[in-house]
Amino acid sequence: MVKPVTIKDIAREAGVSTALVSFVMTNYLGGKMVYKVNDETSRRVLEVADRLNYKPNTSARALRSGRTNTIGVVVSDIANPFFAEIARYLEDQAYQYNYNVIFGSSDENPDKLRRVAQVLLDKGVDGLIIVPCAGSEDTICTARWK
Repeated sequence: MVKPVTIKDIAREAGVSTALVSFVMTNYLGGKMVYKVNDETSRRVLEVADRLNYKPNTSARALRSGRTNTIGVVVSDIANPFFAEIARYLEDQAYQYNYNVIFGSSDENPDKLRRVAQVLLDKGVDGLIIVPCAGSEDTICTARWK
């Protein structure tokens, strides 16, 4: 298994500090200039990152920020055309705001709804959209979501 490229690898190759690589990546990935970094240095860091095929560690980023940019959605049956259309719309809207969506189906079973919702929360979703099923009111209202 190939070890993933880290910002330390990029820093060593580009001849800069890991902090500078982090600043450049934050500016580049966020699409906004938060940190003032020399254009030539930024270009060199990004070229090295591209050449080494750097992929940011999204888990580490989520730990630092407390956000995963992920929304969980639980519907009755994702294969049902009605819910599939809603899911498609939610995913398109989420994409516009740089969010991902994870879907689950409750199969009209309140216990499964609770379990699927808890799994999504355990995965660190930033929020949940739940289409309740018959008999799930108590589950939703009284659940002790971790």
